[in-house]
Amino acid sequence: QFAATQTYAPWVDHRRFMMTLFSEAPSWARTALRQEDPFAMIGTSGDNIGAMATGRDWWVRGRSLDMIGRYFSSTALILAELDTTTIPWTGYDDPDPIIRFRIANSLGWGDPACALFVESTFVNPDLSLPEVGRDLAAALLPMRRGLAKLFSQSTPARDGVFVMMSPDSSPVLAIHGYENLGVFAGGGAPTQTDLGTAARESIHLLLNTMGVAWRAVNPADVEGGKLERDGAKVLILPMCAALSDAACESIRRWVSGGGHVIADLLPATFTDHGRLRGTGIDVNGSLAGSTNPLDQILGLTPGGKPPVGPTAITLGGATLNVSSVDTALGPVNTAIPGGSAAGGKPVWFSNNYGLGTAHYLACSFFGDFPWGDPAQSAQRHSMEEQFAVLLAGIGIAPRVLASSGGARASAFNFWVREFGAAELIVVARNYVVLYPPVEPETDGTLRFKGRAHTYDLDEGTYLGFGDVVNIRIDRYTYRTFSRLPYRVTGLTVTAVATATLGESIKVSLQIQTSGGAPGSHMVRIDVLDPNQDPMPFMSQEVSASCGVATVMIPTAFNDPVGRWTLVATDLLSGLQGRAQITLSGATPPVAYPDVTWVRGIDD
Repeated sequence: QFAATQTYAPWVDHRRFMMTLFSEAPSWARTALRQEDPFAMIGTSGDNIGAMATGRDWWVRGRSLDMIGRYFSSTALILAELDTTTIPWTGYDDPDPIIRFRIANSLGWGDPACALFVESTFVNPDLSLPEVGRDLAAALLPMRRGLAKLFSQSTPARDGVFVMMSPDSSPVLAIHGYENLGVFAGGGAPTQTDLGTAARESIHLLLNTMGVAWRAVNPADVEGGKLERDGAKVLILPMCAALSDAACESIRRWVSGGGHVIADLLPATFTDHGRLRGTGIDVNGSLAGSTNPLDQILGLTPGGKPPVGPTAITLGGATLNVSSVDTALGPVNTAIPGGSAAGGKPVWFSNNYGLGTAHYLACSFFGDFPWGDPAQSAQRHSMEEQFAVLLAGIGIAPRVLASSGGARASAFNFWVREFGAAELIVVARNYVVLYPPVEPETDGTLRFKGRAHTYDLDEGTYLGFGDVVNIRIDRYTYRTFSRLPYRVTGLTVTAVATATLGESIKVSLQIQTSGGAPGSHMVRIDVLDPNQDPMPFMSQEVSASCGVATVMIPTAFNDPVGRWTLVATDLLSGLQGRAQITLSGATPPVAYPDVTWVRGIDD
């Protein structure tokens, strides 16, 4: 049929209808529920990745749900654009490093909470049973002491980097031979590569190593001018094989005005309905009679059916193994290659267009990124280096970079967020599995973009003013930092000297700084009883605008009498202030129960 018509449109339109139908289904249940309860919420747990094979279009499904328990980075980024609440899963029977990596992810994405998978190893309320329960309790301590609230109230940094997540491309790639077709009810599905799904997920895992901030973007929003409105500098097209004419024109206009586009394979080779932009595909995979509007931007015509098979390419002196190289290129006009494949076939093209540039990688670079595999450390390291060079060439500098011995330290993930004037950075070294050999422990450095006052948020310590921090890079490194344009020098806590149980206590907070006026801060309030034991039910976090805040601490008639200690911690610097209040008893209006308090292992 395709040979005769040059279109997959009937099949693609049917599959897109099914994806939309399944993705919208939760909203119908929500509508029915809200007829009885106007405040009803609906959510799913462990939902799958966006693809034709899974029947999920997260740009639609994200609007149909109020809460989503997720696994994938691509899902998190789409839901962030939709402002849909999402939480990640952790726990299981995982050992400490994997739990800590998931917690680091949660901080980096600014999640409002974590979902803990129920296991017999931590069913006790205080998580005291071995072994995962204790690991989880330890990993959660910094979160429970205020970092979770700080990061959940922060906002993502903006570096102008966007990744297009194209749901129309998935069914086109599947029938075209580049993505999983799904599960067949009878017999097995045809065996074919799954570069489409891999590229849409792995591009985020690659960007996670770059030390930059990025966002997902919907093709429909690109059509509406979002790239210009949001100040986009770079647009990445991971296997975006199917784009509308309007999206292509918006990309062309944006690149002409100074934008930079990066594509791996098949960019806009089909329309959003699966019609081939050309008169046919020859036996070599070349696209004949191309009408692809992106050709003029790229300075060449990408192949219509790049061959799939293990191939080595050479970039910057490094040899990389990929699953597909576009050896089916059509006319190459003004594009200039920066690497080569077997037989001298060119790859890694760049082209000037208007005030911007276009970069056609001509290989499955994104889909083949081995993001956490210890067995492919050399490939991962080289791919990170080459992509970092590409980004630097178009003006995207990392906000943070890990190095050792003067060379890039690989397998690091970085997230960058902002809270007021503070830059928040999460550093996590990740491996998919624990036991195969991983990179050795070593001394290294973190180099930041620009000089600032830097604080270790885990330890609550000041690391100095500058753009370099010395660190020990172990096999599993997890660190959180804040960077401020001024130094925090103190935190004053003011409260009444005495109070009576049953009253609310007014507490005033004032952050002192040098080198600039304080911006927005978040302060953690902890209350210690007369025995200096914490009363965690009284703990709270409060925002301090311009370094100033007031908080009310309620007391109950059956709280302990005596001298209480208030401990205020500035979460951006770790500096603390204290005040003491003597609480006297009062005659309650009604009888009250005795207090029984079982302290957890971390109290």
